[in-house]
Amino acid sequence: WRKPFFGAERRKFDITKTVEIDLLKNDDFFGPIEATLYKILRVDIGFPLLDKIVKVDDKTALSVARDLKISPRDAGQASPTPYHTWDEMTSDFAMTRIFFYGIGATWIATQPAGAADKYKAEGLGPFVVDMPVADLAVRKNFRPYGFRAHFDADQKITAIYDYAKKTLLKPGDGQPWERAKQLAKVTTLTVITAREHLLWTHLLCSNSMTQVKTDVLPPSHPIRRLLTVFSFRTNFVNNFASETLIPKLSMVHRMTAFKFSSLQKVFSEGVKTCNVYEPFAKRAVCDEVKQLAEQGKFPYLTEGSAWFNVCHDFVEEWLSNVPDVDKDPLAIGFYEEMAKQSKGHAYEIPEECTKANLTDLCAQIIFTVTAYHEIVGTVVDYTEKPSHGGFRVSSDEDATTTDLQSYLIAGVLTASTAIRMPSLTGKFVNFFGAGGAPAWERKVWDNFQANLKKQSKVVQAADKKRPIEFKTMDPGRFECAVSV
Repeated sequence: WRKPFFGAERRKFDITKTVEIDLLKNDDFFGPIEATLYKILRVDIGFPLLDKIVKVDDKTALSVARDLKISPRDAGQASPTPYHTWDEMTSDFAMTRIFFYGIGATWIATQPAGAADKYKAEGLGPFVVDMPVADLAVRKNFRPYGFRAHFDADQKITAIYDYAKKTLLKPGDGQPWERAKQLAKVTTLTVITAREHLLWTHLLCSNSMTQVKTDVLPPSHPIRRLLTVFSFRTNFVNNFASETLIPKLSMVHRMTAFKFSSLQKVFSEGVKTCNVYEPFAKRAVCDEVKQLAEQGKFPYLTEGSAWFNVCHDFVEEWLSNVPDVDKDPLAIGFYEEMAKQSKGHAYEIPEECTKANLTDLCAQIIFTVTAYHEIVGTVVDYTEKPSHGGFRVSSDEDATTTDLQSYLIAGVLTASTAIRMPSLTGKFVNFFGAGGAPAWERKVWDNFQANLKKQSKVVQAADKKRPIEFKTMDPGRFECAVSV
């Protein structure tokens, strides 16, 4: 376990013209990473961007996916199997589920105080999700993204504002209402996939953590040891993501409707709005959302906070075995470099390396690469069928599902996430306390596992009682690090 300490080889990667990151060229577990093949797949001559809109029903689309071995519900296929059951994703009730018990809960949780006040008087309810991105240019034959959705105190959707058409639509408005729901679903999945998932979780959090700990800390350092399991295969995954999901002609560019310049704006603005390092359980929550959580109707917040606290207790116990860790030059170097990498974000890591701040940082990193990645990265739920959502909406006013081409590209993307990762419930007997490492590591990890399993049982028991399924914050389902 006392491998020699050496500077890691790296390459520069431009997310946008103004946002540059370092990517390590070696993975701790898998060795050198070769990205040439991924670049070839983006060569315009061989693989030009040719949008083809083919309307298709769910049955036909699933049949094609099955033939291509990317069907998510069939045995022996490449795609991961969803653990939530979605009978449909087109009804008004489905909108409640998506935004309060699904991927959209990440936006409900960040509703600013007073944001819904002016809409309450109009009878639109106390909850609002606002994503005004209609100014971002899209390619020919697609309509712009951008919506504002309103929900009442019972979490029922009351209206959707279409920014491109400057129209407020409500239940009962016929086909335009169905189109509005599709717009809201597609905008939500597209922005969260590009911003919260790829940018925040992969490139600004897991990549920075892996790169900084490798640069600053020798393999035997307690903080690097703490974070090693949570960075398993991360360099490989993020190199793969950087070449196949971010650049021009990448899968994300092709399966969405964005012109590449618009996708670049999503990433550049995403850096400014990033709060990925803000301790989850300490974030400000508006009164309406707080009340909802207290009523047991918003498990993303309650169970997410409980999991963050489990992570915090784990890090706190780990660091208690490291004397004067906040005075250790290497630990300070790690913390200060992480703080430097958060400059320009909406939430910047506090500058002073106190033990409390170091604990918060490490706990939030662990929360992000496990629980947060689980909810923002669960693409398969929303791409299983064309009617579920997808990543673009055609300009055809009769279309209320995604087109076949985008659906199949999304299927390939979700299939790439099925690469097996170690479960977070693993004992890692060959790592913790092994090979000359201190014995206390084993005890601390075992305590963490006990608390993890306890919290898993709490989530499972709660899920059996609630009227809407929500298994996403069950730590028994978490992988130990980010997959694609």
